[in-house]
Amino acid sequence: DWEHFVIEDVHYIAVANTAADSKVFQWTGTTFTPFQTLATMDATDWEFLSIDGAHYLACASKTFATTSPINSKLFKWDGAKFVSPLTFPTRGAQGCEHFVINNTHYLAVANFAFDSMTYSTNSEVLKWTGTQFESHQLIPTVGATDWVHFVLNDDHYLAVANRFSGSSYALHSELFKWDGAHFVSFQRFPTMGAASWTHFMMNDTNRLAVANSRDGSAAPAMFSQLFTWSGTCFL
Repeated sequence: DWEHFVIEDVHYIAVANTAADSKVFQWTGTTFTPFQTLATMDATDWEFLSIDGAHYLACASKTFATTSPINSKLFKWDGAKFVSPLTFPTRGAQGCEHFVINNTHYLAVANFAFDSMTYSTNSEVLKWTGTQFESHQLIPTVGATDWVHFVLNDDHYLAVANRFSGSSYALHSELFKWDGAHFVSFQRFPTMGAASWTHFMMNDTNRLAVANSRDGSAAPAMFSQLFTWSGTCFL
């Protein structure tokens, strides 16, 4: 994963490396050059976020152990570089999504697997307490790889991409709606090895696109899918 962000009019790109430490590159005016190396383990996704004037980089780590979760990291900008990471427990994390509801900051984490054999696990929505992210809600998922948050008619939604069950890529990915305190199931979609979601507007119409990576077994998928808001659900 690559994440672009801007701090004080300077452009950066964070690159998640799975086999080595991750890198942050800085734009010099003509090219991106190495700026900082960040200690990460099996990094899969970066998410840049700003809270009360402070800047952070959240890193999802896909590593898992059989007896305990492996911490993913939250790095804080000190004015010159990213330092002193906070941590949050994850299970084979593949992605994270930052969003704000009623001035409260949340981070949704897509957990891919509980261990090397168990893909039905809980992904998690974390809530910012003022000093760190703490658990707010557990959401059952299956081999989850991605979350996307969006607002439609003043309602907040989270869509999760469920990729793999351990035996099949033919799964249902799911859309959740905020009820004022938690996310509740709103709609399910048949997907094939879903890798990621994106929400966008086109011709004044809300649309959701899912990237399918496989067919029902292990063969590459032939088609991804586009869904259109009907006024009550996505079709």
